Amino acid sequence: MSQSLALIIFPSNEEGHLFETDSETVERAVISDSLLRRISDAQIFVHQPLFEEPGSPAQSQIMRVDDEKLDELLQFLEQEFLALVSATRHGASELIVPSEVLTMIHDVRTVCNLHALVTLKKDRFPECRVALKVS
Repeated sequence: MSQSLALIIFPSNEEGHLFETDSETVERAVISDSLLRRISDAQIFVHQPLFEEPGSPAQSQIMRVDDEKLDELLQFLEQEFLALVSATRHGASELIVPSEVLTMIHDVRTVCNLHALVTLKKDRFPECRVALKVS
């Protein structure tokens, strides 16, 4: 099973409250449950209240990447990539069945897509109202 990490622009107010209405998804990347768990264990995520409209009480909470930890997440993903490449190189001397190759390709693609998404957030959308949200 997998989830996704979505780069979402939320309307906000001067107090920094994010509003669910009229939010816009910029980009999305799939993330496996196991990778999501490892990132969560590294304490990269924070919970943030989400409001339906200005003046209303918080309706829910989102789990998002802590903007202060974007560099840490990029380093984590780079280490994941290197571990995948290393595992592939060590296994290259052995006979690899086609299903394992497809799994390796999928895992590398997932890490690369996530790295690109985090880089996009860091470079083009540094403001807090743009969140990398787990969904």
